[in-house]
Amino acid sequence: METKQIAEGNQMIADKSIMDFMGWKVELFDETDPDSFWVLNQYDDAGNRINQITGYECANIRKDEIMSFKSWDELMPVVEKIEAMGNEIGIRGCRCAIQNLINPHFILENVSLTKLEATYQAVLSFITFYNQKK
Repeated sequence: METKQIAEGNQMIADKSIMDFMGWKVELFDETDPDSFWVLNQYDDAGNRINQITGYECANIRKDEIMSFKSWDELMPVVEKIEAMGNEIGIRGCRCAIQNLINPHFILENVSLTKLEATYQAVLSFITFYNQKK
């Protein structure tokens, strides 16, 4: 049981690093109304809200479950942002590689049991590298 809790805790930390990279924050739609629903807001680097992504009813979902990046729908905007930063992402079989187009010697590669998991892990590796270089 303790191992599962550690794994879930690491998953939440990883998902938070993706959300920070994307500029996403989970917030109540109306902070003055405790029955309000959760929204996923996107902010630019200056802290200005640029997009409200979706809403969730508080009664049906916990705040930490809103974005878990366990589906392609949740992960693809992250992949697209990495590509927009001058990188190419190749996904083949259960392997995902991220290569910088300006510096082709920069390659991050991950192999996993599924295509989605390999992509998720490669994205996390890229974000970790990106945050260290900022």
